[in-house]
Amino acid sequence: MLDMNVRLALLTFSVLPLMVVITILFRRASRAAYRKVRAAVSWVNSVLAENVNGVRVVQAFSRQKRNYEQFRDYVNRYYLERAVYAVKIASVFSPSVDMLGAIATGLVVWLGGTAVLGETITAGVLVAFILYIDRFFDPIRDLSRRYDTLQSTMIGWERIMGLLDTPVEVQDAPQAGELPVIQGEVTFEQVSFHYSDDPAPILTNIDLRIHPGETVALVGETGAGKTTLVKLLSRFHDPTQGRILVDGHDLRAVTQASLRRQMGVVLQDPFLFNGTVTENIRFGRLEATDEEVEAAAKAVGAHEFISHLRKGYDTSVEEGGALLSVGQRQLLSFARALLADPRILILDEATSSV
Repeated sequence: MLDMNVRLALLTFSVLPLMVVITILFRRASRAAYRKVRAAVSWVNSVLAENVNGVRVVQAFSRQKRNYEQFRDYVNRYYLERAVYAVKIASVFSPSVDMLGAIATGLVVWLGGTAVLGETITAGVLVAFILYIDRFFDPIRDLSRRYDTLQSTMIGWERIMGLLDTPVEVQDAPQAGELPVIQGEVTFEQVSFHYSDDPAPILTNIDLRIHPGETVALVGETGAGKTTLVKLLSRFHDPTQGRILVDGHDLRAVTQASLRRQMGVVLQDPFLFNGTVTENIRFGRLEATDEEVEAAAKAVGAHEFISHLRKGYDTSVEEGGALLSVGQRQLLSFARALLADPRILILDEATSSV
């Protein structure tokens, strides 16, 4: 374009600064709008999943109509309003780019027509220049139509990266070593704990010693900190004060992997993965044989109900064990921990529904 006519080319490029300004303003406005849309979508999805998962409770209390109305009102009031606002912003950007392209074309036609009449340039040059302008703005127009989708995608990417960038609360120390084979002695020395976002103490100055082979039951009111003790021993959290030792080894001085290889945990809320019964029991020890899997199931009393499933040990339990009762899920979780042959076995109300 510059080779054909410098004045007409500069006239065409004169709209580019304004186009850059419009793009920057659109990016800021659309990003803020799509953040709100994504937040509303997340809430809608979570409420929908909550009502689907808790459909029996909803039906038991005859809350179908009420929950539906609440869901509809929120979708209409918040999600729809935010989505329409985002669409309005997007609908302004593309026409603005088209308008600037039309202005540039009009200026070239006006100035170029004057030049043709003055015989400064030929009509062929003007027609060619107009065609070049159209080809010059075509990619910009195409990008403007896709920029809305790009902004929406970038906001989704920001949310994913925010999750991935969440700092790991418990990390191995740089000099952490492997925990040798243990006998199973557990010691709590003046252990205190509170969550990082709540200074209220959960545990205060706990002293406890459990000898190898000893069975200890922790009894207390709901919220007394029994599950917190389990999480500290499993090193899902580190104590805010004091230390925890296994066979004299401070948990902070050993790697988490070497600790958990010798520890079995059955939580009060059992979780099963999408797969067969055998795959779930074998989860912590992949090399276990079918005979060992069956032996673990028999040891916890799960073999009988497994045998009555449609495909026995090859029955798919689906994600979360949706096809099984809570008691059956607890038994499978118990068998999974037992098959791993841990040196320390921790049961957090693991048989409350058995």
